This record gives sequence, C-alpha cells and structure tokens, in this order.
Amino acid sequence: MFHNNGYQMTTEEMRVSLDTNDAWGEKDILIQGGFGTIKGAGFRFLESGNKIVIGGPAAAVFTLRDR
Repeated sequence: MFHNNGYQMTTEEMRVSLDTNDAWGEKDILIQGGFGTIKGAGFRFLESGNKIVIGGPAAAVFTLRDR
C-alpha cells in the first residue's frame, strides 16, 4: 500500500474494519518512507491510522535530517 505522503507499507495480509477505520494483521510488516524503516511481526492501525502498534520482535531505523 502506498500513501501520497511517500510512505509504503508491505505485508501479506491485512484486515480492515470500515465501521471503526481500524486495520490489523498478524503477518510481518515493513513500513518505509522519508523517516526510515520499521519492521515487525503483526500490526494494528488504530484511531484511523493516528496510532500504530507494531508487534515484536520489531526494529526501527530512523533517518535524521537537518531542517
């Protein structure tokens, strides 16, 4: 899945609730964008994607930039 702000999310399976705007999956996930990368085993997108919970084991590599 791609987002217009330059984010990409890759996973084998995702379930979405149209009633609550939540999404979740038990498969591995890779999220990448200008901030860096986040990898994990399972995920939950809550509050319309404003809160993201990544299952473990998980790892994050952030790209720091001067403004």
